[in-house]
Amino acid sequence: MDPKRAGRPRVRDALVLLVAPAVLFLTVWLPAAAADVRLVEVESRALELPDFVDPVAIASGPLGELYLGDLGRGVVVRLDSEARIDFEFETPSTQPDLQPLDLVATGFQVYVLDAESNALLRYSNRGSYLDLLQSFARRDIETPHSVAVDGTGRILLANPAQHVVRLIDETQQTETVVGGFGKRAGELTTPRSVAFAPDGAFYVADTGNARIQLFSGVGNFESALWSELGEPRGLDANARGDLFVADASGSVHVFTAERLQHMQLPLPETRPIDVAVYRDTLWVLSNAPHRLVRIRVVREE
Repeated sequence: MDPKRAGRPRVRDALVLLVAPAVLFLTVWLPAAAADVRLVEVESRALELPDFVDPVAIASGPLGELYLGDLGRGVVVRLDSEARIDFEFETPSTQPDLQPLDLVATGFQVYVLDAESNALLRYSNRGSYLDLLQSFARRDIETPHSVAVDGTGRILLANPAQHVVRLIDETQQTETVVGGFGKRAGELTTPRSVAFAPDGAFYVADTGNARIQLFSGVGNFESALWSELGEPRGLDANARGDLFVADASGSVHVFTAERLQHMQLPLPETRPIDVAVYRDTLWVLSNAPHRLVRIRVVREE
């Protein structure tokens, strides 16, 4: 045994990062009794996305499917495990193309936040258009920039220009608005992303204030996560409740389900803008340069 490991607290968590196809490897060990993260081994290469013009969002489905929205090409696609295009989503017959701003996959449906129709569109997981779920034009609301949907059908919509997040219940009838411009607890400045926690609470990437805020399931402020965030953008939470944050300043942050421990995973020469997690796989989307990073997350109890 390495003498330096003697007496070390029992390792509880391990993070292993891999870029498909096997282009990034990073191991992070987190001692059970400490919040500090030690980098054990690092090796990196890049996986570029030459077929895309302006990739803005990714989402992972219940079976591990990966979806990507390209605002520049005006398409939503499903990718295989090597980030190759499987197929494109169809465009509704009433519009010339899509302008996807964000995506979320839940059950066997994919929700597309579309600037072209100023609406939230619903698709099958095979890319077939189903219906228009929410029209913001009819309600005189500026197109949101981020969406999240939980297992009950509740919807979160982030409006960065208005500095608010809208929580819509499963009946699509009742709406709760949280935020408002400011820096105090519960206030928001340019919120860029939202994500539900497994218990029904939700997170908001309060980008202008460089923090993550946690709200209860009914929209009451609970706490703020700071942890030296640079430019928090995309959010996603796994089934355990761990929160993953794409930080456009060049890293991914992980907050454990207990919200007591924080890990920062540097991703050199990338600008992470979105994340999508499925079981032990985390995908990170960078838009400068266009790049996908595949991260394998391993826990050792």
